[in-house]
Amino acid sequence: YQRLLCSLAYSTLGDVRASEEAAQEAFVAAWTKLGELREPAKLRPWLCAILRSKVSHHRRRLGRDPVGRAEPLEAAQAVPDAGPSAEESAMENEEQT
Repeated sequence: YQRLLCSLAYSTLGDVRASEEAAQEAFVAAWTKLGELREPAKLRPWLCAILRSKVSHHRRRLGRDPVGRAEPLEAAQAVPDAGPSAEESAMENEEQT
């Protein structure tokens, strides 16, 4: 069920690392509550219900952390500028005049 839970978590969280973490937390919670599972045939929906709780917890935690999903400043500096540089613009203006 690892692929299923990771996929479901990713579809909600949109982050591979967070989805894997939520799935792992769901498996740990399921392991500790395994005695509460009355019908083994319903293992899959039971795991999915536990995962929904873990995903909800992750989303609440992200909502309290405004910079949790922010890109590092270095990533913003690495984005190339689409327009001409200031020097190129100044030279073009000078050549036109």
